Amino acid sequence: MSTEQQNTQVVEPVAADLSKVETLLEDIKKSVEPAVEDNTAEILAKSADTLLQDNKKLVEGVTGRFSGVEAKLDNMDVMMDKIIKSIANIEARVDAMFKTPSAPKAVVAEQTPAELQPIQKSISYSDVVSKATAALAANPSNDQAMRIKLGIAQLDAGVSPEAIAKSLNLL
Repeated sequence: MSTEQQNTQVVEPVAADLSKVETLLEDIKKSVEPAVEDNTAEILAKSADTLLQDNKKLVEGVTGRFSGVEAKLDNMDVMMDKIIKSIANIEARVDAMFKTPSAPKAVVAEQTPAELQPIQKSISYSDVVSKATAALAANPSNDQAMRIKLGIAQLDAGVSPEAIAKSLNLL
């Protein structure tokens, strides 16, 4: 047998089977049509077409949204690249700033002779009171006695002993 004969034999049984299927479908169609007097098949067909169109619109809408999301993701990738580059530039500038030496900013002043003088001891409350009572015991004039008594009163009121000692010349 040649290959042409084999091909023709294979095609013929398939064609015969298809014709049987077509006749069976026609017979089913004829048997269903008289039993159904209303337009149920047409209504079902229209509903199926409507559902298919709605599903097609939904799929188109979803794919449209995905394409929009893809575009936004692409934009985000571009923005992230720009941000990474700018951060790298900032890091380089900061590193350069830390590597370059800067001039000292502190002001250094030499001490003045007044600062070099020895610091006097601070005078205590009891020292001022004892010196003031000793000055009172020396029988000062009325004006000076009144100033000493006023100084002792101010000392009791909380004025610093150094200020009182200076005002009364007790140092």
